[in-house]
Amino acid sequence: MTLMLAACGKPMNIMALISILHLSSGGVALAADTGRIIIRNDLAACVDMRVEKPPFEYPNGSNIVAINANFKLRKPIGACGCMSALARYASSVNERESRLFLQQGLFNLKKSDTKTLPLATEPALVKDGNIEITVGCARPR
Repeated sequence: MTLMLAACGKPMNIMALISILHLSSGGVALAADTGRIIIRNDLAACVDMRVEKPPFEYPNGSNIVAINANFKLRKPIGACGCMSALARYASSVNERESRLFLQQGLFNLKKSDTKTLPLATEPALVKDGNIEITVGCARPR
């Protein structure tokens, strides 16, 4: 599996090995290769984002695929144009030249923290594709 971080438009490849193991969160790493994770961090000037573990499937049969991501604030996200401390994320895959959005949500970025971000409702949706995660400002209500 290759993790790809896109900050300021310059991708960096980071090789990651996936093996079947129990994660500290209680999940199990996906046995199938999920391809690459591409992170588009629109808040890169304010926040460093690092994926801590490969995607994993929640235990107890829920089938939800997620990642643990560490967010380290260098400055408040308001300095990057956000109207509040709420950030948004969306996960998607490309299939036959079409982008399919899988999950999206909001989370608080008042301070540096690790967040669990659900990527898909079942492993088959991300089995062979590249997962793109976009992080940015939450839209004002």
